Amino acid sequence: MNWEAIGAAGEVLGALGVKLSLLYLSIQVKSNTKQLRFTASQEIAASLDRGYDPIYSEPIAKIWQKGHADLKSISDAELTIFDGLMARQIHNVANMLDARESALIPKARADKMYNQFFTKLFSSLGTKQWILENPDMGEMIDEYVKAIDN
Repeated sequence: MNWEAIGAAGEVLGALGVKLSLLYLSIQVKSNTKQLRFTASQEIAASLDRGYDPIYSEPIAKIWQKGHADLKSISDAELTIFDGLMARQIHNVANMLDARESALIPKARADKMYNQFFTKLFSSLGTKQWILENPDMGEMIDEYVKAIDN
């Protein structure tokens, strides 16, 4: 038996093992990435749903509608409620943008799915007034505000 031949065969088998391990790892990483993207999409959708939960009651829905129509038409107490509701929506936007920029949600999909929703939300007179009065919050959605104004 030739020890050099055995050594060479061992090296070939070792190299093959490394290649198979790398192939397996690449499949696992790809699968994990898909799962992360799916989870991110589900979490954003759930966050959007939770963001609107308080609005489904009659008095809050009226404040929401009045605030969007004209922020100046609501009382100080109603403004406090509207502020909270808008903060929830800004948080949703920030989460979606983070997921989009992290490539957890493909940019094209995020733009298609959420742009229409957020454009409608942030294009009302009351919302534009609210953003002007809350510039720190407005910075988070600057990308959407610019798209709306164009």
